[in-house]
Amino acid sequence: MAIKYAADVINKFDVVKTLGTLNFLENVPVKRWEDYVDENTGEERRRETDIVDYIDVKLYSSVVNGNITVTVSPEAKVAQMTPEKNYNDVVNLVNPTARFWSNSEVVNNRRVVTSGVKLRAADVVRADSKDKQEK
Repeated sequence: MAIKYAADVINKFDVVKTLGTLNFLENVPVKRWEDYVDENTGEERRRETDIVDYIDVKLYSSVVNGNITVTVSPEAKVAQMTPEKNYNDVVNLVNPTARFWSNSEVVNNRRVVTSGVKLRAADVVRADSKDKQEK
């Protein structure tokens, strides 16, 4: 099972027509994992580290009529936004990109194909901030 990404990253698309109005829901920091050898058993294992690898920003999209996830770097300003203070704030994507992906696997002797779009951005900012949305 391997996820395959399209060769091209879409750098220019109409965010308003594609996603509509975006409302902030929450940030989900995703931490790095590391391999280590258990001293007692000698088995190789994995554990989560304290290092944030990237942040998945959950947004509500008016065009999708549901939630979407945009991935940003841990240095992005959106990391400072919280659901307690910024829930449902209208936000814009800074330098958004999109990439199509697909996955194929065999389950119960049937081929199951799933696909989707991975959205990334340099940052997610409040619509009333000075930072501009780039399309």
